[in-house]
Amino acid sequence: MNLSIDRIILHNFKGLSHENLLFNNANVIVSGANGSGKSTIMTAWLWLMADCDEKLASNPPVFPL
Repeated sequence: MNLSIDRIILHNFKGLSHENLLFNNANVIVSGANGSGKSTIMTAWLWLMADCDEKLASNPPVFPL
């Protein structure tokens, strides 16, 4: 079974108020100026795929109980 993520929608996640990210290819390049949200996108991806942040530390729940 292959898993693929073709879209990530972020609402009030770290420094991004609303982003709709589309991934159409297997290889994705994220580029931009400093402070544009590249690391935030990486953190969101890692939370989805590995339930950890860039330091491989477990994260608190994204949604409060």
